[in-house]
Amino acid sequence: LANPIKTAIIDVIINTKNVAPTIFPSLFGDFIFDIDVVIVKNINGVITTSNKFKNMSPKGLKTVAFSLNINPTIAPIIIDTNNIIVDFPQGTMKILKRNNLNEQIKYIFITHTHADHFFDLPFIILDFYQRKQKLHIVICKKDRMKVLKLLKLGFPGLFYEFLLNKTINFIDNKKVIKIDNLTISSYKTVHGVMKNCYGYIFKYNDKKIVFTGDTTICDNLLDNIKDADYLICDVTNKVGNNFHLGVDDIKQFLNEYKNLKIIPSHMGKNSKKELLECKSQNLIIKEDLQDLIV
Repeated sequence: LANPIKTAIIDVIINTKNVAPTIFPSLFGDFIFDIDVVIVKNINGVITTSNKFKNMSPKGLKTVAFSLNINPTIAPIIIDTNNIIVDFPQGTMKILKRNNLNEQIKYIFITHTHADHFFDLPFIILDFYQRKQKLHIVICKKDRMKVLKLLKLGFPGLFYEFLLNKTINFIDNKKVIKIDNLTISSYKTVHGVMKNCYGYIFKYNDKKIVFTGDTTICDNLLDNIKDADYLICDVTNKVGNNFHLGVDDIKQFLNEYKNLKIIPSHMGKNSKKELLECKSQNLIIKEDLQDLIV
C-alpha cells in the first residue's frame, strides 16, 4: 500500500490478530471499510425481480417479501434491480441460494442488530469472499463492530482474510444513497430499549416506500408515512406495544391515511390471521417470494 498508515495498521492486524480488533476498534470503519459506494447500473433501465431475473418489467420497482418457516415473524425484503435486501436473519442465505438469488444481492440494509435481523450475515459474507466480490452493508456506524464480532465468531480462521480482501464495505446508514432512480435514506425508530433502530425510505421516481423495521408508533414514523405511497411495516402483535406495531395500529393507519397502501411484514401467527380478516383494498398481504410491483 502506498499509504504508510494503512500499511502499518494492516501489519498490526497480521501480526497481532488476537488483539487488533480490541486495540483498533475505529480502524475497521475508518481505514478499511469506508470505500465509495459502487453504483450498480440497471440493464437498459429495466427493473428485474426475485428468482425471475430474465423476466423484466420496464414499468416499476419490484419488491419481494418473504418470511421463514422456522420463524414467521422474520421478513427480509428484497428490492430489485439495484439488488438490495433489508435485514438478513437466520435462514435467509438458504432461501437466497435455493432461489438463485444470492449472487444478485449487492447491498444489505440493516435496521437493527437483534438476532432475527442480522445473524445470517457471516454466510453471505463468506459467499462474497469465495466469489471475490464486495458486499455493501448499510448499518448504523455504532453497530459495525457487532457484525465483525459475529463474523469472527462464525469464521475465526477466515476473519482476517475477509478484512484484507476488503470483502465488506460498510456504509453509514445516515448517508443518503442514490442508485440510478432510487434514493434511500434512514430514519430513527423506537423499539423498546434497543438502541440504534432505523427504518428506511425508498424513493423511486415519484413513489415513496417506507420500511419500518421493528418499531412502535413514533413521531419519525408518523412524519414519514404522511406522504408515503407504500408502508412495509412490522405487525408482530394483535395489539401494539412499546416494541412492535400491532394490528390495531394498522387499522388506525388504514382509517387515517386513505391513499397509503400497507404491506405487513414481521407478522406473528395471530396478527396475520386477524389481518387476513381485514377488508381493505389498501391492505396487501403477500406470501413468501411473491412480487409487489410499485
